[in-house]
Amino acid sequence: MSPASDDPTAQPPPAAGAAPAPATGRDIGKAPTFSGKGLIIGAAVAGGLGLVANVVRGALLGSTCIPDSLAEGEVYNTGFSCFASGGAIIAMSALAVGAGTASIGLAAGGGAVKGKYDAYHEAAAGGTTRKRNGVTLMTLGGVLMGLGIITPILTWSLAWTGTVTCTSAGCARGSIAGYLIGVQLGASMLAAGTGLLAYGASYHNHARSYGMSRFKLMPAPIVSRDQLGFGLVGRF
Repeated sequence: MSPASDDPTAQPPPAAGAAPAPATGRDIGKAPTFSGKGLIIGAAVAGGLGLVANVVRGALLGSTCIPDSLAEGEVYNTGFSCFASGGAIIAMSALAVGAGTASIGLAAGGGAVKGKYDAYHEAAAGGTTRKRNGVTLMTLGGVLMGLGIITPILTWSLAWTGTVTCTSAGCARGSIAGYLIGVQLGASMLAAGTGLLAYGASYHNHARSYGMSRFKLMPAPIVSRDQLGFGLVGRF
């Protein structure tokens, strides 16, 4: 009898030609402490605060800074009512900018932490193939960021063109409202794009460091003496 047979915990060797047992988990170090959900929730709250600030700012501009009748080229009222509301308008503008900036920063941090968290737990569960395409997520995030930058610029141009040609208070107020909607929409897209780009980059890098391959199915032509068609080829 061999010495190994005296060990009751010893496992019998696999039979020749048998497939190895599937992995149930891998030791890839200590699990991340945070999942990033708190930062993502914080980004959403900051975005909501920016929305409220823009709504209040639009209401103040429309009610106090635009006269009931407009002459050609006249937009803002220089009377006492607009001057008296100037402090509130400036405060709401600063709050909107600050909340939007905070939302972008929190989204970026939350995306990065969440990407590492997801990659770790997929690898620790025995996964060897990535469930997400980090490069695609980064690309989508970059597109959203670009749209978030372009949208306020376009809406500002349209709003300025509209206000200088408006002949009624309703028209001017509508132009200002449209601009503020564009600002808020741009800030939201910029925050979402930043978070998505950070998540994709973090997930991609950490999944690769944990040894998870990228599985991809691609069409491949099949040509032989008696066959002609396409098949699917897996790339790891």
